[in-house]
Order: sequence, then structure tokens, then C-alpha cells
Amino acid sequence: MLDDDMQMNALPSTGYIKNLITAKIPIDVEAKGQQSRQADIYARFICFGNGSPKALYDKSDGFSRRLIILRTKTVPPDRIPDPNITDKFIAEKEKIFCWIFKGLQRLIANNFLFSVSEKARSNLADMLSENCNIIDFLSDNHYIMFGKE
Repeated sequence: MLDDDMQMNALPSTGYIKNLITAKIPIDVEAKGQQSRQADIYARFICFGNGSPKALYDKSDGFSRRLIILRTKTVPPDRIPDPNITDKFIAEKEKIFCWIFKGLQRLIANNFLFSVSEKARSNLADMLSENCNIIDFLSDNHYIMFGKE
């Protein structure tokens, strides 16, 4: 599933997302105007937005551990948008496919576990900190210090 403009309000429930991401059994799916049926899910979510996802009530790590947050670089102010970028991608489609296929082979060899970079780990830590000010409070040496004293 691809969401190209994720809403930034906190999710009141994360159960559906957690089930879809880790489902090992068939789940109930329904096409518009059709009877629901059981199906095996082989897809993951890819969401694009101007911020990180937030859980309103789920403060466990069950939601956050299912996330890999990747951030894009800031657009340089002097960049000129390329109206023909689609044509350039189409011209490179075989090389793009080989790059994707090589990544799939790596994922299969890694037992379908994604490699997570230090930057992605840092992005997740930043998201957790943004969602819970207690983490920042506990790590601020001006208010709380841990030690013998």
C-alpha cells in the first residue's frame, strides 16, 4: 500500500497497521462494493509525508519497532524541477529493475529482514523523542542526573 500524503495527526489506533505489517495468517480484505474474503498479505506500507507517524495511545514499542523512517534531503533553493524526469526513469527502467531485483535477493538472503542503517535508527529515535517528551526530560542533565548522588 502506498500513501503519498500521510496525515500528520496522531493515530487513535495502531492495531490495523501492526496486523498488516506482521500478519502471518490470512486477514479479512474487502474491495469496494464486494463481499469481504480472507487473503494472505505480502505487501508492506510505504507512506510519504511531511513528518513522522505518531500513535495517540499506543506507547509500547509494538508500533515503533515496525517502522523504518527514511528522510529525504532538503531541496536546494537553486534546484530547477525537471519536467522530463519520468522519461529519464523510463529510459533507465532496466537498470532500475536490476537494482530493485538485487535488493530483493539481498532481502531474501537476509530472511526478509530489512537492513536498518544508523541514520534510520536515529530517525526512529528522533520520532520517539518527538512523540514523548519524557525521553528528552530524562536525558536532560539540568533536571535529572543519574549516579551515586
